[in-house]
Amino acid sequence: IEKMNKLYVKVIWEKVVSAVFILYGIIFIYRFIEQLFLKYHYDHPGFSEFFINYEAGFVRRGLMGEIFLLLCKNTGLEPYYFVLSFAAISFMLLFMLFAKEFYKRKLPWPMLLMVFFVAGFVTDGGSWMRKDCIMMLGFFFSIVTLCGEAPVWRKCIVVNLWTTVMILSHEAYVFFSIPIISLVMWSSMFNKSMKKTFLSLIPSILAFLMTFYFKGNIEMANEIWDTWKPWVGNEAPMGVSLYSLGWETGNTILYHLNLNFIEPISRSVPVPSVVQWVVLTAVVFYLLTTTFYMYDDSTERDKRRKCIVTIAFLQFLFMLPLFTILSCDYLRIVHYWTISTVSIYLFVPKHVIMDIIPSWLTNIISSIIKLIPESKIVFYIILIIIGAYQHSTMYINSIG
Repeated sequence: IEKMNKLYVKVIWEKVVSAVFILYGIIFIYRFIEQLFLKYHYDHPGFSEFFINYEAGFVRRGLMGEIFLLLCKNTGLEPYYFVLSFAAISFMLLFMLFAKEFYKRKLPWPMLLMVFFVAGFVTDGGSWMRKDCIMMLGFFFSIVTLCGEAPVWRKCIVVNLWTTVMILSHEAYVFFSIPIISLVMWSSMFNKSMKKTFLSLIPSILAFLMTFYFKGNIEMANEIWDTWKPWVGNEAPMGVSLYSLGWETGNTILYHLNLNFIEPISRSVPVPSVVQWVVLTAVVFYLLTTTFYMYDDSTERDKRRKCIVTIAFLQFLFMLPLFTILSCDYLRIVHYWTISTVSIYLFVPKHVIMDIIPSWLTNIISSIIKLIPESKIVFYIILIIIGAYQHSTMYINSIG
């Protein structure tokens, strides 16, 4: 009888969890459709990010904006609808590519929802309407190409094309892409030759150095904004993404350090913001490394778990500059961390991942795994709390 009661409770619990996931899935789709029809201002961070171009000279993040400006001039398209359509299509394509892979590998759909749900693309008030989705697509296709059957020379050309275009669109792409791509090349393509790996990525490295040197200034930002005046009007304010070209590097780093570690989370929560970063990192790391493990009943379960923990840990290390001194947009960084980690896990062979880590890191990974609870109840409760918080906050903001 006791066994039957436990089985009954387990069945009821699984049905409740499934119902919650279905509810979140419905809200996810509803919010995305709703946001498609909202009226955004041109100073929205997503829009202003797409408006950076080369009309005032070469500058970081300007490639995509230059292409958009040419298309708008030659087609008569309104920048507003062009950016909105491009961002929406990028987001839907990214979601469908992941859905296809999950279906092909017979992975449970809650895992797919977790990838996009934890990243907060929809719950973060239109976060999909940025360059993030196209950057994730670039990384997705780069990893797929790298692990495909094409000749080495073709892989190098395609990967450098993707990385160069993405870096010239936003330099943050470097941190979650180049380190892991170079390690995979080093291990699986060039027989652990650092020289060959470096030479194969010279175009991408040069692109990053160019964005580092041509940082821009406020005069360039104003001149760039003037190129959009025929569409946005003379009174439209410049968005923060475009205005950030004028930020001084040293002051920006100090500002991010203060915001990320010292300042209180809010007036009502007088706790240093570093606490928020630690909790966020721990929760996302836990969800990332537990999702696949929870649904894996194969004999390779423990090896796969070690692999996903390794990937998540490496990606976190590579993105530390973003987490600390180069950004304070933690939800955006979580986008990069979550999507890139899952992309690597899906496509890069497990033996390649385990081959690129040094012995000292292997010991750290083993220690981390021992600290991760294996309880499905803990996993689901955390996920449900995050979802309830995100959707309730989103609702309060919408009616406020």
